[in-house]
Amino acid sequence: MTRTLSSQTHKTTKKEIPSNIRELIIEQVVMEGKISQAEAARRYNIPPTSIRNILDAWYNEGRIHAKRRGGKRKEVTKFEDKHGRYIQELLDEDCTRTLDMIKEELQAKFPELADKGISASGLWRFLTERIGFTLKRTKAVEERRNSPETIEQRYDYVVKRLPERGISYKTNCIFVDEAGFNANLIRGQGYSKKGSASVVVNASKRAVIISILAGISYHGVEDVSVKIVKGVG
Repeated sequence: MTRTLSSQTHKTTKKEIPSNIRELIIEQVVMEGKISQAEAARRYNIPPTSIRNILDAWYNEGRIHAKRRGGKRKEVTKFEDKHGRYIQELLDEDCTRTLDMIKEELQAKFPELADKGISASGLWRFLTERIGFTLKRTKAVEERRNSPETIEQRYDYVVKRLPERGISYKTNCIFVDEAGFNANLIRGQGYSKKGSASVVVNASKRAVIISILAGISYHGVEDVSVKIVKGVG
């Protein structure tokens, strides 16, 4: 007699996402805004729902690592004013330092922090909430733009060259500049309920480009005008 063997069922266990991957996801999606949630899911081969859960834990609890079940709770590192001053010095010296680089510098400078450990979420919150740093797009500026020689040339132009042309910086000199932006511009991230997309409703899909022309003098803003430019679909 032939016996039919039933297929063996295996219990599927939820795969735990390593802490270093969780940190990368939060850094690249939230802090730097380099990639979207969908792109993070593809890059790290993680289900989109897991990406959403990682970000929810960050937004709601400031937590990066997976919750531990039981055991002694790790002591939370408390930053002091001296740590804030040192971070300020580091970022004044090089504003492109990453959180990991700042952590290494802090632990080298303050051994007590190395003993307790520094979490990326705690350091990020201290940077943004306590000492007022925000992540912005960097702008390249030539070193010679703010050199003593260049500053002296600007000063010489204002106090000597302009008067030769009948222009006085404090009385009849107006600087004019123009800037344009998309009226449909929205933030890269937003809050939403679990399982739903973060949506901002615009009046139309067609973008409205607004151009702002402004004049400013020694005394302040002289005039501002707005012009609507042909939009793009």
